[in-house]
Amino acid sequence: YGDIDWLNVSGCQGIQKHQCDLSSVTSDTREWYYARVRASSVPSSSKSAWAMSRRFSPRWDTKISPPAVKLSSSKQGIVVHVKPPRVLVRKTHISVDYNIYVIHASGKEEVYKFAYCSHKLTLTELQPKTLYCIQAQTVIPRHTRSSDRSSAKCITTA
Repeated sequence: YGDIDWLNVSGCQGIQKHQCDLSSVTSDTREWYYARVRASSVPSSSKSAWAMSRRFSPRWDTKISPPAVKLSSSKQGIVVHVKPPRVLVRKTHISVDYNIYVIHASGKEEVYKFAYCSHKLTLTELQPKTLYCIQAQTVIPRHTRSSDRSSAKCITTA
């Protein structure tokens, strides 16, 4: 590991946790990274050998989370408000879209696609006084990657 120019990450030194957030120093989606860690004992100053991660890329290895979803009912229909999953996704990916899944009581499913620039989608032409369940998914078209679906939220139309 001697040839690699290692960067010490503040907040990841002398910690007792078993994990540390490296996103602030691994956010360039065009790059590949390695991480290394070793254990040390404060009283005796003894240190283990370095353990190195496999090579990883924020573009391919970052787990994308589903957006947060908030529902409201209006005379026009159901308004789906979405909030992007994490600041990292907003910073590192130019284009973030969403798939909104509408699940009818019959089990039938419809999918609506819309872009990040819009934070809400109004679902119209729904049956009155009917329960609908909604799930959302984050999609990064440029990298052809997507999150899992969010947990279902349900609402009854007016």
